[in-house]
Amino acid sequence: MFVGQPAILFVLALFFGLVQADGIIEFSVNSSKPVHLEVTVCVNFECNGHDELSEVREIDADVPFKFHTGLYHGQALKKYDLHVKIFDPVTKSILLISSHKPNASTDWNSIHHYYEETELHIDIWFRNRCSSGFYGNRCGRTCQASEKYHWDCSKEGKRICSPGWQGPTCSYPKCDQSCNRRGICIAPNKCDCKNGFSGDACDQCVPKSGCIHGQCSQNVPDTCECKPGYEGGLCDREICGSLSPCLNGGTCKMDSNELLGYKCQCSPDFSGKYCETPISKIHCSNRDMCQNGGKCIALDSTTITCKCNDGFGGVFCEIPEDCSLLRCSDQYSCFLIKGRARCVLDVEKTTVTEKKEQNFFQTLWFFLFSLTFLYLLYASSPYWAPFLRPSPTIRRIVNERIVRYTAGADVGRELAILHGSHHLALEDNRRSSSPPPTYSSLDLTESGCCTESSSLNQLA
Repeated sequence: MFVGQPAILFVLALFFGLVQADGIIEFSVNSSKPVHLEVTVCVNFECNGHDELSEVREIDADVPFKFHTGLYHGQALKKYDLHVKIFDPVTKSILLISSHKPNASTDWNSIHHYYEETELHIDIWFRNRCSSGFYGNRCGRTCQASEKYHWDCSKEGKRICSPGWQGPTCSYPKCDQSCNRRGICIAPNKCDCKNGFSGDACDQCVPKSGCIHGQCSQNVPDTCECKPGYEGGLCDREICGSLSPCLNGGTCKMDSNELLGYKCQCSPDFSGKYCETPISKIHCSNRDMCQNGGKCIALDSTTITCKCNDGFGGVFCEIPEDCSLLRCSDQYSCFLIKGRARCVLDVEKTTVTEKKEQNFFQTLWFFLFSLTFLYLLYASSPYWAPFLRPSPTIRRIVNERIVRYTAGADVGRELAILHGSHHLALEDNRRSSSPPPTYSSLDLTESGCCTESSSLNQLA
């Protein structure tokens, strides 16, 4: 009795286990030549050879052929019997016979046959496919999916909860983020939220009533934090209309794509988020604006200037400047002043020139003074230097046509000879009221000449 009870229990368990299974064996055959194929399969019991009632199937060359066995009932054995017989389609002779005990599996397995005489290659693929509601490699596990109870079945026949449900019996709905602890999950991804929150996951804060262009501040209900571009307690005023944030004549335009909710359209002379930057500063920010190390200076919103380093000039300090290119006039010398070549009055050259001019005027003054002194000396000579006085001239009228002049040096001798003659006259040429006649004005005749000569002879 003690020995018999376990045997009976084993038989009953085996009986009920075999009954609670359904399935078929699927085949796929590929042959290099036309053949006839007979397959015998014993899934849930053993068989030692071919069943004479097994169906013979015609297999074409290089054409996959698929078929399956009839439905078997009861759990499949771990290793079932598989018998294969191959015939020549013409002679009906047996080419190959083989027996196998493959593992029961829902995955594809294969066996390969080769007949050397005819160079026949044949591949046979097979697997166990369970009926609906049966799972496992041996189709011995049952599982029925239920929409009512929110479960499905895995490939192995295990019960798994449908998406959105959880728990041992799949009876509890599942919500993402557990409603953020602001509500109760009442259905898959659907929450019953507390006051002040909304949304399927209670992740949306409810702002203050009447908040037009705003949202909750720091996710605190009944608050109103304005979106970019708006202000006010209820965020009902546009910043463009109330604050006019754009400077220097810029125009404010609402724009939801901007970070601030608005943007400034600047005049041509200004730039920047608020039109606060003169265009001249933007140009000066360009390092290449002033060349050769020059410094860019913005004079006003539109005007710049370049402060050049020594040795460079031009609008953008692009022109080299040195004294080799500049010619200065006399008294001027070239100097670099604030980086630019300039002609500057040279003190040394000016001193030399002034000395030359001073010497010239001194010489001229001395010459004029000397000339004046000599003139005065000459003019006063008759009174203090008789030898400097001009000699008087004696005019003697010889006859009506001849006048003879004798130098003052001979006056004494002439006076001694002709004293008392009415023809003799003493004149001082300087005091004569009329100039003496020239010789060209005298009409000298030959007789007169001779008379003069005789007279002169007499004087002698």
